[in-house]
Order: sequence, then structure tokens, then C-alpha cells
Amino acid sequence: MDSRTITTDIVLVDVASFSELSDDEQLVTAMAINDGIKAFLNIMPAQSLMQVSEIVLAIIPTGDGFYVILREEMAGYGPLFALSLRNDLLSESRRRGGLERGIRVAVHYGTALPFVDATGKENYVGQGLNDCERLLRHRSIREKAMAFVGDRNYVIVSRDAWERFASGFPMEEFGDFLRMLAFRFSDEYDVTDHHGRHHVARILDVSRLVTIPPPRPHDAPERIRRSNRN
Repeated sequence: MDSRTITTDIVLVDVASFSELSDDEQLVTAMAINDGIKAFLNIMPAQSLMQVSEIVLAIIPTGDGFYVILREEMAGYGPLFALSLRNDLLSESRRRGGLERGIRVAVHYGTALPFVDATGKENYVGQGLNDCERLLRHRSIREKAMAFVGDRNYVIVSRDAWERFASGFPMEEFGDFLRMLAFRFSDEYDVTDHHGRHHVARILDVSRLVTIPPPRPHDAPERIRRSNRN
């Protein structure tokens, strides 16, 4: 494995039927996504005492949405990040429109490899991004997700991402908190993609009125003291 390879939570956000929109509709949708991401990321420092750069490693646009690659230290938080981001994008959609066709999200714990593209910007490739995309595109999983949440605004989580989440947020410690937020999850589903790769995933949902920050860092008291001095 290349020494630059990272293994972390990878989140893929996709706007349903984006390519079918007119140019004007695509622009409105892209602006809604941009404003929704800004609103979400601006909440993070206040709630978690962490800067965005401590949580998010990279945001990579795609034709119909974008990837968010979390820092390796944030692995396990990806499912809650995805649910929170979905909620903020839905809130932005209600405010200005543009995302009514659905916000589909997949989370996978896997590998990503950075490289510098022809424009001099850092980009990422890797099997983790590929598996995340295959989960989101799989028709059977999409149908199960829509049935579980009741619309096209769903979050699909791979087994690998779920296991990291379950380890970082054990139900015996966080269960009461998550239940207060109407957190729920489906059974596991086994699917095989058109490349013959096997995937296991489940669907997650939570109240659409909440944003869930990552746990505060170990030096939170010192950060609070510094903030108060400033």
C-alpha cells in the first residue's frame, strides 16, 4: 500500500436526477448545496470546539454531488456526519429550493490516496471512494433505503463504516442520546455490484431537525479557556 494512503470515513452526497435538470435548475441546486455545506460546517466549530480542518480532510465535487473525506481521527463519526449534512441540505432546500428530487448519501470506511491534478489542486482516488459510489448506485439498496425512510433523502452505511461507528459510539454509552434524536437503523442488506464485488450495508435515519457534532476533543477545557481569554 502506498505510504500516502489514508483509511477513513468517506461520505458521498448525490442529488437525485441532477443531470436531468435544466442549466438554471442545476445552478440553483449547486448554490443550495454550497450554502448548505457552509451552514453545516459553520456549526461544527461552535458545537464541537474543533475547526472544520480538524474534521474534514477534503471535499471533492462530482457531477451530481460531492465526496467528503473525513480526517482519519474522525473515523467512526461518518454516519452521524452524513445524517447531519443531509439534514442541513434539506433545511437549505426548504429555504431556497433546488434539492426537491432527493438527497442520497452513502458512507464507507475505506482507503483514499491523494494526488495533485493537472491544475495543481489536491484530489483523491482509491477503492474506498469506488465502494462508496457503488453502494449509492446499487438499485436494490436504493429501493430498500427509500422504503425505510419513506422518501429519497436517505443515508446508506457500509458494514465497515457501521462497525467503526459502533466502536466509537457504543450503544451502552450513547444509546439514550441517540434515541432522543429518533436515531434508527435497518437490518443489514447483502448485495453484489456489476463488478462482482460484495457489499453489506444498512440504512440509517434520525430526526431531520438535528445536527450532531463530533465528540469534543480531549483538550476541550483548554480550548474553552483560550476562547474566553480572547
